[in-house]
Amino acid sequence: MREIKLLIGEKERVFRGPSCYAEVPEKMLLPLRGLLSAGQQQAHYRLAIPCLLYGIPGDVISIFFDEKKRHRYQAEDGEPATLTLLGEELLNTCNWVYTEAPPSFWILQRITVDKRVQWAPAHQLANLTFGEFMLAETYLKRDLAKLCALLYRPGKSIWPYSRQDARRPFDESRVEPDAVRFRKPEYRALCETIAWNYQGMIPHLMQVFPHVFQKKKPDDLAVPEAPNATPWLDAALSMANEDPNRFRALEHENLYVVLKMLDNRIRQNKELEEKYRK
Repeated sequence: MREIKLLIGEKERVFRGPSCYAEVPEKMLLPLRGLLSAGQQQAHYRLAIPCLLYGIPGDVISIFFDEKKRHRYQAEDGEPATLTLLGEELLNTCNWVYTEAPPSFWILQRITVDKRVQWAPAHQLANLTFGEFMLAETYLKRDLAKLCALLYRPGKSIWPYSRQDARRPFDESRVEPDAVRFRKPEYRALCETIAWNYQGMIPHLMQVFPHVFQKKKPDDLAVPEAPNATPWLDAALSMANEDPNRFRALEHENLYVVLKMLDNRIRQNKELEEKYRK
């Protein structure tokens, strides 16, 4: 957590709040992401971010940026015009909300949509099946409402969070009916926030399974990528020898189990290639 001390006139005021997304409270995330989205259109929304993060009152923020108030406080202090610079420094302490990647855990562990409580999957997608993951990657590009309906499902009302799935079993036929709720205008920001948080899980998978999620070499960057290019899917099809029955079986396996199998196979194939090149 971050502590901010502001000396205004002769009075020091102390404010505390998060210094990274890992420290952002669940109830603060949606308003924060909403401000970031609004700030892309109107710069003055940027001033509201320290108010939200650290509970700094708007009348205090205005001292740094409102010309009349600024002159009044500077005249009392008899100091050079430094309040604007201090205000900019205060805004800069919030820059992490723009630059920091989303975390690999769910900030919104449960949500309420149309008065129905819905639960997130495990952190780092630990309890997704490979089939759910394939669908999630597709929905991320095409339909965020379906992505949310797949990930967040009704289930048990008992927490704490664990790798035990608190949600009802996945049923692809229920994705579209459930997605209807998420398509309502009032849940647009929620969908965008869930999609943003979901993307924070992928770097963890890339780190744990580096052969499945290979980084492109510099020479490969000049080659246009196929629209549906997915290295992990290509590897799965290869492993299943393009056998539909085998592939369907993989879809129901835990994501981490399948990715580990794929990662080992790709690694072994690379080792064989290097061996025969010598």
